[in-house]
Amino acid sequence: ALLLLLANAAGQLPPPVLMAGDEGRVAPLAIAKVDVETRIVGFIAETRMTLVFRNDLNRPLAGDLYFPLPSGATVNGYALDVNGVLVDGVAVEKDKGRQVFEKETRKGVDPGLVEWTRGNHFKTRVFPIPPRGTRTIRVSWLSDIVSDAKGSHYALPFNFREKLADFHLRLEVVKAAAKPVVRNHTTIPLNFSPWRDSYMVEAQSSNNSVTGEIVLELPQAERQRVLVEKASDGQYYFCVNEFPA
Repeated sequence: ALLLLLANAAGQLPPPVLMAGDEGRVAPLAIAKVDVETRIVGFIAETRMTLVFRNDLNRPLAGDLYFPLPSGATVNGYALDVNGVLVDGVAVEKDKGRQVFEKETRKGVDPGLVEWTRGNHFKTRVFPIPPRGTRTIRVSWLSDIVSDAKGSHYALPFNFREKLADFHLRLEVVKAAAKPVVRNHTTIPLNFSPWRDSYMVEAQSSNNSVTGEIVLELPQAERQRVLVEKASDGQYYFCVNEFPA
C-alpha cells in the first residue's frame, strides 16, 4: 500500500524512501544527497545509486528503505555505512539472513537486510539512524539494453520531487561504437565527451528537484558482439552479445 501511495497517477516509478520512526509513528526521512553512476558495457548497464538520509530528531530511529527498481532490473549489490565506511553485503538464504540480522540487532550492531517484496520492489531494514545524523545506503542493479526497431537504448528514470541538497550523476558508455545520443527529459544538462576508451558525462545539481527520464540512444551497439576490458585488478574481462537464431 505504501508503494502504491508513492506512485503518481501517471504510473511513474516512485523514488526510494526511508520510512523511520519509533513508538508506532513513522515518516519519510529527508534525503541529504543522491549519487548515481551508470556504466554501460555492451548490452548490460550497471547502475549504482548512493543515498544519504538525514535524521533531524534528537533520538535514534529505526527504519525501512523501500527501493523500487526500473522494469526488468535485477539487484546485484547493496552496501550500508558502518563507522563511516560503506560495507558491501553478501547473498545468503532468506531465513539465515533474518536470523543474523536479529542477532546482530540485539547486540547493538547495525546490520542491513535486503528483501524482495513484490513486483520489482526491494526493502531493507536500517538500524540505528543516529540522532541529528545520517545513514548512507548504496543499491546497485543490472539492466539489459533494449533493442527494437528504433535501435538500442537505455532509460534512467528519476522522481525526486523534493529538492535535493546535492545530486551527482555520472554516465559512462565503455568502448561505444559511436557517440551516445542523449534524449534528456530532465533539467540536468548533459553532453557526452570522449574519455579514455569511453564516452562519459558528469553533472551536478544543488537544491533542486530531479524528475523525468534520461534516455541514452546507443548507435551501432548491436554491431558490437564482443567487448574486452582490463579491470582495475589487472584481469581481463569480456562481454559477448550473441542471440540464438
